[in-house]
Amino acid sequence: MIRALLLFALSSILVSSCVISKRSNMSFVRNSQIDSDAEVMSVSVSTFLARPIVKKALQDDDDEESEAITKLVSSLRGVRVLVIENQHDFTKINKRLDNYLNRKHYEEWVSVVSDGDRVKLNAKVKSNKIKRLMVSVNSTDGESVFVRLKGKFSLDDISESIGTLTDSNLRKKVKKEEEKDTAEQL
Repeated sequence: MIRALLLFALSSILVSSCVISKRSNMSFVRNSQIDSDAEVMSVSVSTFLARPIVKKALQDDDDEESEAITKLVSSLRGVRVLVIENQHDFTKINKRLDNYLNRKHYEEWVSVVSDGDRVKLNAKVKSNKIKRLMVSVNSTDGESVFVRLKGKFSLDDISESIGTLTDSNLRKKVKKEEEKDTAEQL
């Protein structure tokens, strides 16, 4: 799965429809809110050109993981990623993010705080289809990552893909344990 995700990320970056910038590509983050010594990287990808490359690369793999990822990639229309490092205070940015999510009618699905790091998953749903997903990760060490996925997929699509990936990873772990036990017995 990691190989497939890396392949997707690399092909997305290499495609000419990709824009990489050192300025914010998310409307809720103003460049004036970012510290002068902070490092910013934003990537905007239109999946129009990236989708066939990813599908072709995954086509060679004939496993359940590749099929699940291909199905999700087929539903994507755009990906935006914003990474901010060495930011001293995310209070204003997080407040603007919350206002943006409320104004755009996103629903909060998951919010987890672990060791001071905060992960949030929000979705914009229309007619039982997920139109946009916004994932934000704020760490205590001055780094934040914001990912916005634009597409048209159902909760069943996501659930099925997660189930497939989880089952596949579980089978791989069991197989490794069995091989390890067999090797120890010899």
